[in-house]
Amino acid sequence: MPPSMQRDVLYITDNPKSPSIVALGLIPNTKVTKADPKSIPSMSDNIVVVSDPLPQDAVKKLEDYVSSGGTAVIIASPGLTNMSLLPVEPGTLGNKTSLNIARQTTITDGIDIEKTNVNKYFKAHLKDNAVGLVESGDKEKSAILAYWKFGKGTVVYSGLADPRGNNIYDPLNEQVWNDLHALPDYPLFWKQMLEWIKGSLDVTEYNAKTGMLIKFPASVTVNTPADKVTTDTLLLDEVGIYDVPGKNVAVNLYDERESNLVSSGLAAEASNVSTSQQVVYSPETIRKQKNLDIYFIMAAMFLVFLELYYLRWRGEL
Repeated sequence: MPPSMQRDVLYITDNPKSPSIVALGLIPNTKVTKADPKSIPSMSDNIVVVSDPLPQDAVKKLEDYVSSGGTAVIIASPGLTNMSLLPVEPGTLGNKTSLNIARQTTITDGIDIEKTNVNKYFKAHLKDNAVGLVESGDKEKSAILAYWKFGKGTVVYSGLADPRGNNIYDPLNEQVWNDLHALPDYPLFWKQMLEWIKGSLDVTEYNAKTGMLIKFPASVTVNTPADKVTTDTLLLDEVGIYDVPGKNVAVNLYDERESNLVSSGLAAEASNVSTSQQVVYSPETIRKQKNLDIYFIMAAMFLVFLELYYLRWRGEL
């Protein structure tokens, strides 16, 4: 995304200490406008972030906005109920879980999101056609970060609720559902979220990594490595060549540890070569004929000296 592009964020909440507002405000070329859930201004050309339950009329307004091509990020909060907008169905509250990345995207690139301590979360399940990005580490694999297409727009669900209360860094504060906001990479998480939403791949690029997103001005037909899809928002989730209108985009693995196949291959090859060049020692008995000439010479010299000694003893020398 060109750095000169202005991003306008409309943040709807009544939480006076929302750390995500602070994080969004730190992102260059980003203007954040805070609004109360009961008095929402025009959403035009904004990325709408919601971290509180909305009145029914506001929900309808947001649905219409997203359906016409807008984008909304809905953050879990106490009192969140199922809405047609949501890519998940919020269930009961769960306690204490870990996080796992379900699908690699640039949102979590360079962020140790698995180290987040989660004390409370919704046991949310993906709706049909929704895509899970981060899930809980328990057997239920609840959706923690997910998105889907809603009409012409996109809705992202984050189950990592913003903390509330007087001290949002107090581990004993029961209104703190997780400690994502305490991670040093928290602003980076939101920066990459906005870039991903806007389309993390410029339309002029020919190379990409898995997890990136391409947004087109209108629906187009794309030949992916495995299928053919028609969409205006394309998630690059497979390695290979994507045939998009006017060009081909080569997509490589996202994870550096996974994508470093060349160096790992060379290392493996070098390992094989060095292994093959090692000398293997095994016990073996070899019977070799000894040269006895030296012993005969020594015996002859001994006899000569013995004879000389005998002659001297007899006085003949």
